Amino acid sequence: MKTLSLFENERLSLERSIDLSAESLRHYGSLYKHWAIAFSGGKDSSATVTLVADLIDKGLIPRPASLTVLYADTRQELPPGIESEVNIGALRMGQPELSLINAEELARIQELIEAETWPDKWSGTEHRGDKPFDEIYPDGSIQPLLFT
Repeated sequence: MKTLSLFENERLSLERSIDLSAESLRHYGSLYKHWAIAFSGGKDSSATVTLVADLIDKGLIPRPASLTVLYADTRQELPPGIESEVNIGALRMGQPELSLINAEELARIQELIEAETWPDKWSGTEHRGDKPFDEIYPDGSIQPLLFT
């Protein structure tokens, strides 16, 4: 299959892209009762969550037993701003508001960071999401980072 560029006339239309996404979700979604979507609050994950919710609402894909939206902090967006934007849209659409992180959770996270508490077997020197690093493949080979 030929990989298409954004600059070619043969690229998919939005309608066709949505149809293919729905087809994929109907197939793979039927294999699992519980679904999860990683959500950073950026435009891509916001579009994904919105599309999945819309397809379920319209009955175009099966409704899973549960759908969990996992907040994944890419350090590219600020949670309070995201929460506010999402809740403004939710209120406008008559949907329930969400809380990405409450004051108690935030205080606990800050406490653990200040105490330099890491999950088991972490040293605190692990790669973080705010810095690019070399690609390490399953066979142990490394693709050095060429651009930063």
